[in-house]
Amino acid sequence: MQQQQQQHVQQHPKPQQRHGPQSNGPGNHGSHAPRAQPHAHPSAGVHKRPHGPRKHQTQQQLQAKESELEALRARIAAAEAAAAAKAAAEAARAAKVERERAAERQAAEEMRQRRARLNSAFAPAFEAAAKADEAAATPDAAASTPTGEAERAADDAKEVARVLAAKGDWEALGLAQGSGGAVLKKRYRELAVRLHPDKCRAEDATAAFQRVHRAYQALSKFVA
Repeated sequence: MQQQQQQHVQQHPKPQQRHGPQSNGPGNHGSHAPRAQPHAHPSAGVHKRPHGPRKHQTQQQLQAKESELEALRARIAAAEAAAAAKAAAEAARAAKVERERAAERQAAEEMRQRRARLNSAFAPAFEAAAKADEAAATPDAAASTPTGEAERAADDAKEVARVLAAKGDWEALGLAQGSGGAVLKKRYRELAVRLHPDKCRAEDATAAFQRVHRAYQALSKFVA
């Protein structure tokens, strides 16, 4: 029986009892027993490092986004520059058109003023020529008689001969060389009415009328 108990004691030894710190026990001198340190987690205090391939991929994506942003900025700047150049070109064209229109208006005004001055200067001559035309178109009492008609026919024949015998345009019109434009026009109208084939019965009246017309056309180009 005792042997069995001894064997049981050997197989199951009694755990030693741990005593707390003794303040007055011999050999302790008031010191505390060492405490067990808590077990730290295996991952505590270990810095996580990003994986190498993923970090490189993220940098490449950022660089690609920055490149796209720079390209977009460049396109926007180019579009703004093109719009500004187009607006400047349109403004230049509009200014040119306005200058041309202003020049045309100024030229038209100058022409109108010039015509007004010419009309005011030659108005008396034009009135005299008109009166002469009316007088030539209305035969007088003397011309309506047989004697008057004969004299008129003789005068017309002499005028036809004079015109056809003239060596120059001034001589054909019966004017001094260098006469003014108003005088030239008045004389041409008188001769044109007098020598017109419908009114002048003299021989070669048509040739004389054409000669007077050619002389006037030639001189009117150089006489103001």
